[in-house]
Amino acid sequence: SVGTFTDENGVLYRVDRSLGAGGQGEVFLVQGGHRIVKRITRGGDREALRRQLAFVKRLDLSGLHVARPIALLRPPHTGYVAEFLSDMVPIRLLLKPPSGTAMVPWYCAGGGLRRRLRLLAHAGEALAGLHARGLVYGDVSHNIFTSAQAEANEAWLIDLDNLCTHSEPGRAVFTPYYGAPEIVTGRSGATSLSDAWAFAVLAFNALTLLHPLCGDLVRDGEPELEEQALTGQVPW
Repeated sequence: SVGTFTDENGVLYRVDRSLGAGGQGEVFLVQGGHRIVKRITRGGDREALRRQLAFVKRLDLSGLHVARPIALLRPPHTGYVAEFLSDMVPIRLLLKPPSGTAMVPWYCAGGGLRRRLRLLAHAGEALAGLHARGLVYGDVSHNIFTSAQAEANEAWLIDLDNLCTHSEPGRAVFTPYYGAPEIVTGRSGATSLSDAWAFAVLAFNALTLLHPLCGDLVRDGEPELEEQALTGQVPW
């Protein structure tokens, strides 16, 4: 075990391992595999987080493959416990082969093109379900988890603490390389269209192992060219 957490109801959770970390915090798998703990490390108001999670818990998310928050963590930790499926891994494991690994055998071992399309379809259904309920997911990127086994095709969205019903320019959360140009430049807050942009980048990346906007021209150019590409100033 890498640690323990206690929620607001006094329930103790022992976590086995980290599933991934980002700018907002780190996600851990609880022993038994049916819960995850997200420890939030970004600065912010704990009471605002409590209000946000209370809002998410009231939502009707039935039938959607999303990790619904069920309880806040007790201090000294800030974060929450959420539902999860066992034997799930982050989709980033399908985006880049380990160093020294032959590309084609690795791609095929992960289920090839057919499985990637099915996983993306399932993740897209969950995202479309949130949009149909008037919700914006807010940070589509590596926070999609997929079945660990190559013969299974489940896909779930985690990190529901960014769900919102309104857009605020300059306050949107995004993962580098996945932010829509209007998000990166601060012209707009998160919307269903910025969700769709990020999901399209993820789909292109998962299928081709390339970023759709950062080809040879950008990779071989000056650093400023990448910034221009990610803000929509370089032709696709």
